Amino acid sequence: MTRILCAGVDAASYYRMNQDGDLVVHPDGGCALNSSAPVVKQLVVDSLRHWVMEYHIDGFFVHNTDELQHGRAGELLTYSELLESLAMDPVLRAAKLYAGVTSDRPPMPHWEVWGERNPCFRDDIWRFLRGAPNSKGMFATRLCGSADRLGARGAGYGLNSVAGPKTSTLVDSVDSPIEFAGAEDEEGAAAKPAALGSAPLIPQGELPVKHRQVRNALLALFLSQGVPVVAMGDEYGHTRGGAPCAPPSAGEPNLFRWDAVGEAGPQAAKHLLQFQRQLAALRKRRPELSSAVVHSKCKSRFFGTELHEPDWESAEPQLAVMFTSSDIRSPGGVYCAFNPSSSSATFNLPPPPAGTKWWQLLDTRLMESQITPISSSTSLTLAPFSAVLVEATTASPPSF
Repeated sequence: MTRILCAGVDAASYYRMNQDGDLVVHPDGGCALNSSAPVVKQLVVDSLRHWVMEYHIDGFFVHNTDELQHGRAGELLTYSELLESLAMDPVLRAAKLYAGVTSDRPPMPHWEVWGERNPCFRDDIWRFLRGAPNSKGMFATRLCGSADRLGARGAGYGLNSVAGPKTSTLVDSVDSPIEFAGAEDEEGAAAKPAALGSAPLIPQGELPVKHRQVRNALLALFLSQGVPVVAMGDEYGHTRGGAPCAPPSAGEPNLFRWDAVGEAGPQAAKHLLQFQRQLAALRKRRPELSSAVVHSKCKSRFFGTELHEPDWESAEPQLAVMFTSSDIRSPGGVYCAFNPSSSSATFNLPPPPAGTKWWQLLDTRLMESQITPISSSTSLTLAPFSAVLVEATTASPPSF
């Protein structure tokens, strides 16, 4: 549509023009829509209504919605009339509408309809996992649904991701600087990958630090309230060697390896895919991890290495969280301990909810984890840069 309109179908009505009469080109390529023009609003609304009514599309993600909040002359508007039109349409407001926003802008008006890509999620997860100082508080906020960003809308209105939307794959994000807001501040600088140090000799069956960090990020993603988003290729650990996730040119590897988890694929890819399947099964099984859960029915409690509230201002990076639900149909809860430091750490495990017992499900230092029962009075020893997940259930062991 961009090429057709720019070729001469009244481009001045559909797109923003600069003072010289030239089309304003968006930094990501393509022309900037004149989103406040009535003809543009009608075109977009009619097109999306057609997709919903004729093809039963259940939702849309609108990329670069920040650009839609600019007027014809480039002035910043209080809100986008186009986004308001989509939210007020009786057909489209029943669909799922998500906006791609950036963290250096105040939250956009949502009319109780629009959700958004959570622009702070990736930054805060990686700062914590890299052991950045004073990062525990924001990490806890992300786990609990990012109320500072989403407000009363609820966690289900946020799309969470631990990889860059257009830059790094998940594996490459382990070694990449933080790319979004705050990348140049002291906290971000302290969180650079160099702080991880060199990995010691890895025992048989254990994973190197980089592979642990990939699983730590995925574990935080699936535990967090909100909608987890895994980009194509990240399910098997695709890497472009740190290169941006732009379309490959001639001679470069494709963005997706269809054979990665097949019979001839590497074992590491298969184990990573299985790890994510286990997390998805846990999230589906536990109501307190659902993005649709009412906050009043989900209780979260945070710990340090001891059985008390963590010292949020201390330099010790270790943090544990326990989620429980008041839903009597699903007794028990989930406890997860994170050790984002270069030394081992021991966590005292709290007692499980009444009538349940603890089972260890996952340890991110291991390539494969076995479900094992653990004593309620025991402690968990975590290897450097690793996490352990346990679940409290009735007598029968949980399953994936």
